[in-house]
Amino acid sequence: MTERIPEHRVKHGTENAYRRHIRWSETPCEKCKKGHRLYTKERRAKLRRQKGVLQQILSAGEGRLKLTDAETREILETIRKELGL
Repeated sequence: MTERIPEHRVKHGTENAYRRHIRWSETPCEKCKKGHRLYTKERRAKLRRQKGVLQQILSAGEGRLKLTDAETREILETIRKELGL
C-alpha cells in the first residue's frame, strides 16, 4: 500500500482531501464535508446550466424539446468528444 501523506500536508476543505479521507477509510473532517457539499452543489448547478443550454439549442420554434437526464448526458458527452473537451 502507498505511504500516507502526513496530516500537516493535507489541504482540508477540498474535494481531493474528502476523497483522501474516504480512500483511507476515515470519517471526513467537517472542513472536508463542507468542501464536498460545496463541490457537489456547484457541479450539479453546472450540469443544470448545461442542460438548459442544450434544451435551448435543441428546441424547435414552437416549443421546447424535453429530454431525459440520460439523453442529456449522452448528447453532452458526444458534444464534448466532438469539441475535444
